[in-house]
Amino acid sequence: MNIYLKLAFCLFILLQSSTGSSAVNSPVQRGDSIYTKEYIEKISLSEPRRALQLIDEMEKYNLMPGFRLDNMRSIVYQNGLNMYRMALSYSLKAYQNDSIRQNPKEALAQLGLIVDQYHVTGNNAESTRYATEGIALAGKAGNKSSEANFLLYIGMNKRDIGLKAEADEYIAKAIEIQEEEVKGSRKWSIVDNLIYTYGMKMTFALEDKEYQKAIDLLPRYEKLMEQLKNCPDLPDGVYDMRWAAAHAAYACIFTENGQPDKGAEYYGKFEATDYASTIDGKQMRPPYLIAAKRYQEALYYLREEQQFREAEGDTINYIYIRYNLALEAQAHVGLRDYKSAARVYKQMYDLSDSLHVREKQDDVVEFATIYETKEKETLLLQQSAKLEKDRILLLSAACVILLFAVLSWFTIRYARIVKAKNRVLVRTITEQMACKEEVQQARSKIYVLTAQLKHLQPAPDVKEEASADKQERTEMQSTFDRLNELVTGEKLYLNPDLTRDELVRRLHIDKNIFAQVLQEGAGMKFNEYINELRIEYALHLMQAFPNYSLQAIAADAGFSNRGTFSAFFKKKVGMTPTEYRSASLSSEC
Repeated sequence: MNIYLKLAFCLFILLQSSTGSSAVNSPVQRGDSIYTKEYIEKISLSEPRRALQLIDEMEKYNLMPGFRLDNMRSIVYQNGLNMYRMALSYSLKAYQNDSIRQNPKEALAQLGLIVDQYHVTGNNAESTRYATEGIALAGKAGNKSSEANFLLYIGMNKRDIGLKAEADEYIAKAIEIQEEEVKGSRKWSIVDNLIYTYGMKMTFALEDKEYQKAIDLLPRYEKLMEQLKNCPDLPDGVYDMRWAAAHAAYACIFTENGQPDKGAEYYGKFEATDYASTIDGKQMRPPYLIAAKRYQEALYYLREEQQFREAEGDTINYIYIRYNLALEAQAHVGLRDYKSAARVYKQMYDLSDSLHVREKQDDVVEFATIYETKEKETLLLQQSAKLEKDRILLLSAACVILLFAVLSWFTIRYARIVKAKNRVLVRTITEQMACKEEVQQARSKIYVLTAQLKHLQPAPDVKEEASADKQERTEMQSTFDRLNELVTGEKLYLNPDLTRDELVRRLHIDKNIFAQVLQEGAGMKFNEYINELRIEYALHLMQAFPNYSLQAIAADAGFSNRGTFSAFFKKKVGMTPTEYRSASLSSEC
């Protein structure tokens, strides 16, 4: 539940003096209080549309340099309208302006917005790259607060890609710097930076189900909120928003920690805030409602959020996929509506693909815009060589088309060959699975009959002396038969947390011979044995339920993540799950 990612309020806003060209024939004056950066930032959260209108008027009458206007637009689009892509486009435009490099303070503020916006839109690599650039610039400027914020974002990016231990080190360093900065400070942005960092620590603890760790942060959070309240430059709505976020989060934390009454108390505190009735405030409700098993209420607020995003045309973004749809799936599972849950998981997968496509399209549009600008600047110089260039381009285009046609023919031919081979492989796998199922059934019957026979058969008068090796192999095979019957009969392999220690305990055997038993009986190691059974089960699911998403199949088959499932599937079957499904559908046609 990355609530604080959604609610970040310009961590790097550093109030700057307003300098620029004088207005010419302007009906407004530079000293008017509403035509200042400070006023725009103040209303960016509560009145975003009016803030944008004022910025347009400031641009019309040339009241401020262009890069500062773009900076303010970025702030309004992010904080007031939650349109992070639009905000990022204005942030990059402002940072690429040469004028901003003359003021390191403003450059740092702009870098901070860029780092945050890249992080929220899921581009961890670019967010980290700009954060590293920001640390270097902050070091030169002696700005410890900005350095801490950049360290925090590097930690957040590392956590997003699974490097939690490294992430904790960066976050701890950020807090160490911020705690020094916040001592005695009455500047709201300095205090809020530390509040935000503790909020992220609390969010991470909740994600890791370390609820007491999150609860232990509450006293420090409350003290910082008191300090924030007394900051004279505090923008409207920030204090209420921060408390709303904290109360909603702790309502969920206490409930998950087995303290439902405490959770209900904090949910009541959340509802008492003004922010709770806003669009974003309503979005904070579902995590607690799901934790409290109030699934229908959670779905109501999630659908209301979905309708809002559809009206805004903004349903293809990481926040919507990771937050709204993931919570919706949890609610359906809580209601035991597994069909709806599977539908939502498939929607998440499809939207992720659409998001990647849109990101590429955005990159193309941005590049085209830059290229068009440069072309206009050099158009007169290039006209004399235009005809020659056109001829070269036509010839090059013809060569490219011919080459593309040849490559396309080879590609199509190769694709047909691969598809044909895959269809044959699918049929072979299907037949092998049927045979293996019959063999497994026969082995189970033999195992049962053998066990019965041992109880019924009297001990022979004369014992045959068997070699020690043969007797040991017989015992190993018998132990493996018991192991195989247990694992396959009870389908223990579907448990993603299954361990060899659990099997050793249930079989009552020496753990030191467990690996030898598997090697003798199956010819493979524990993980290979379990994952092979999971892949076989996944193949059955893919045949029985062709409309299930691969994410759902991987989870049902006992794999902890889609990547592990795909890797073992390809190793076992010889093609990826997507290729297998495509070939399987083709075989049925």
